[in-house]
Amino acid sequence: MALVALTLGVSACGGPNVERTIPENWIATPYARLSTYFRSSWGEEHTPGDIRHDVIRDEATLALHTPENICFDVVVRTGSRTDEPLEELSPMCKAGRREAEGLVLNELVSIYDIPYGSTRDVMSANAGSSSSGASATSAPGFARAENVSQDSFFNMHITEPTTEVFRVIQRTGRICCYISNRREVGLVLENKSMGVTSSGHAEFAWHVR
Repeated sequence: MALVALTLGVSACGGPNVERTIPENWIATPYARLSTYFRSSWGEEHTPGDIRHDVIRDEATLALHTPENICFDVVVRTGSRTDEPLEELSPMCKAGRREAEGLVLNELVSIYDIPYGSTRDVMSANAGSSSSGASATSAPGFARAENVSQDSFFNMHITEPTTEVFRVIQRTGRICCYISNRREVGLVLENKSMGVTSSGHAEFAWHVR
């Protein structure tokens, strides 16, 4: 069965950043993965210098779709200045017009340092695979830590180079909600650290046929 539609939007509050129509047998496969960037009234999240924009690309995969539960496998990449744990992103699931708070499971944290103006990419592959089914996409840069638990990350002391470096924090995990299921489902993340007057939002939506 072919993919029906993929739509990209630019509004942070007027609807999903990205949405897709999929058949039910695509759930928990790469075809159910969507990617976008946090956006707000000030525009889209960006990187400094000549650093590739996709090092802060965020992803969500519709991983479970039962009559009472919805789960998403997420990868959130953020500059260190605005990084927040997944549970601090106020994850909210949608099913039709219903909404429910999300429960974060199996959060892992990786840290990558990317020099400004570098002419070569140092690709750093994950040493292990996350149980959340996160994307296998590697982040460019010098890995300082990979796939550590949220508790371990909180207690770590990591030195940061004094040269111009953009530090990317990558968080992977599963977000689940207990909610009466519908064919129209979605996930909303909000980062209040991205602006003084307007938070950053990333909203994903799936239409299951």
